[in-house]
Amino acid sequence: MREPRAYRNALVSALYGMDVPPEDGTEYTPKGTKEPVRCLRLLLDAADRGYGHGAAEDGSFSAAVCSWANRNSVGALVDTRPRTDENGEIVGLEAFAERTGAVRAEVREAEGSAATAG
Repeated sequence: MREPRAYRNALVSALYGMDVPPEDGTEYTPKGTKEPVRCLRLLLDAADRGYGHGAAEDGSFSAAVCSWANRNSVGALVDTRPRTDENGEIVGLEAFAERTGAVRAEVREAEGSAATAG
């Protein structure tokens, strides 16, 4: 994969039907790795997407998205009910980044197992 970040951004954009600029979000480096994951808060319009459960009075809701891309895999974790503060900012995004790093490590383990089994 020549441009892992482009694949990651395309994945997140496709999930939500919107353009997500590559610089959006914050990079976190989970413990035990040197490769960061990028996390961001998306504010979505529940009515436009056919959702309703858990939406704010104005029909919007927040989702936390942490994603990664490397030579062998691209992935994203989405929390559709993140804890938010009184300003609507997501609380605990760094912990969600750690969880994303753990999932990425599991994917890599599975990739390694598949490569040695074949």
